[in-house]
Amino acid sequence: MKKLLLAIGLVLLVSGSAQAAPVYYAGTGHYYDLIEDPNYDPVQGIGGYTWEEARVEAENLSYLGVSGHLATVTTPEENGFITEVLMLNASADRYWLGGFQPDGSGQPGVNWQWVTGETWTYDKWDAGEPNDQDGVENGQENALEIFSPLFPDPDLSSYWNDVSGSNVWPAYVVEYGGPPVPEPATLSLLAAGMLGASYFLRRRKG
Repeated sequence: MKKLLLAIGLVLLVSGSAQAAPVYYAGTGHYYDLIEDPNYDPVQGIGGYTWEEARVEAENLSYLGVSGHLATVTTPEENGFITEVLMLNASADRYWLGGFQPDGSGQPGVNWQWVTGETWTYDKWDAGEPNDQDGVENGQENALEIFSPLFPDPDLSSYWNDVSGSNVWPAYVVEYGGPPVPEPATLSLLAAGMLGASYFLRRRKG
């Protein structure tokens, strides 16, 4: 019994410390986090992520047993949550999101997709975007970024931009998706349920 209580205590302790970073959004039942490279220095060419590097790293992260992916933003409410709640502690001015345009798509505004395969039903492009401004010569602008409240022009905060995925940016937004993961309060209830079930089984065996 003492071993069971210790195990549950450790689970709650680990979960509690992990929840200090990812933030729960009830609109999707998912957790979100800002992953920022503290070593990023664009002048010296140090640190940061290309879009593909961010995608791979995000998919290798997990939280509460749920795999991560670059955030897919499918409603204005979710976009608002990311920029108005999650990014309250942002330290970068722009972040990769999980949107991309396959090579050969042609026009800058067509065939945008999410890494999860979700339907592209919402966007918040900045005025005049997407525009493939860099052109094919510099790499098609085929990856999605979002401006944070720290962007030099604060009026652009929360807006999207298409940019070449070969650019190296300081940060990305990870979403722990798939089936809804437990809300923070649910974890303690789950542990209590485990304890109750153990007591019931011990009583039956006795």
